[in-house]
Amino acid sequence: MSIIRGAMVLAIRRGGASISVDDLRDAVGAYALRVSFLDRNPFA
Repeated sequence: MSIIRGAMVLAIRRGGASISVDDLRDAVGAYALRVSFLDRNPFA
């Protein structure tokens, strides 16, 4: 799953009309850091 798609899912779950920085931060944490795609979260 892409980071943007993950952020979109998080935005929909919280009832948001758009993707926020918090959604991106959480999506990066849930995906990219877990699979060692990134060393740090640029949104944190």
